[in-house]
Amino acid sequence: MLILSTMLSKGRKRLARSFQQGLKISIMLLIYLLVVATPPRAGAAHLIASNSVNSMRAELSGKKHDRLPIFRPMVKKEQTQGGAFGSFAVSTNRIDGLNRWRNMLKRASSGCETECPDGWHIWADSIAKLSGLSRHAQLQVVNWISNSVLTYRSDLKAHGVADYWAAPLEALSSGGDCEDYVALKYLALRQAGFPEKQMRIIVLNDKMRGKPHAVLVAELDGKRYVLDNLFDDLRLDSEMTAYQPLYSFNGLGKWIHVEVRKYKVMASAE
Repeated sequence: MLILSTMLSKGRKRLARSFQQGLKISIMLLIYLLVVATPPRAGAAHLIASNSVNSMRAELSGKKHDRLPIFRPMVKKEQTQGGAFGSFAVSTNRIDGLNRWRNMLKRASSGCETECPDGWHIWADSIAKLSGLSRHAQLQVVNWISNSVLTYRSDLKAHGVADYWAAPLEALSSGGDCEDYVALKYLALRQAGFPEKQMRIIVLNDKMRGKPHAVLVAELDGKRYVLDNLFDDLRLDSEMTAYQPLYSFNGLGKWIHVEVRKYKVMASAE
């Protein structure tokens, strides 16, 4: 009887240990299935949360995440096109900070009647004569005149803030930076009837100077001409190898720019 009781006691202990081990394995398996084996989901909240240009470009190039399929819905073929400076342009609605540009366009509608800066009359007279020129000549004249009449001055010195898009009258009165040169040229060409769909304001990284920069790029006869405050002559975008475009926009859309090599790697994963 004692032997039988001892055997039953040992059996209960083994059964208890087996149950505990089985429970641990079940819990570990459940954790694995929920956390490790389930791929992360890229819902709208995740995509909207990473709304900076650098974050978006990193997502598109696959730098931050190994699972490229998560981001494929962001890059539809009908949304992509060849971009300037050897990039691929991806249509997007996720560029913040363009309110200053839109506000400038509202202020730009006002002209100058009294006490106008010297450069205003030169710039206004030049715009009035653009319609009689060829499209290529328009680009040349607008680039040269805008670079000549506007004095470079940082936003901080001219307006007391770190970033400010000045209307033409403001820029010609107080001076302006690269963005203000771009605005002068964009508005002059648009008023002269140059197709807006053929113009892009491109914000880029100047790798040679190690600083951000902005230029106007105009497409004409299958070529992209760069209107730059650093050069009075027109340059082709293929010549500007130190320029790395970040994003671009015009009155019709907004685009994020990705290096062609990185886009090809991403597309090959489909």
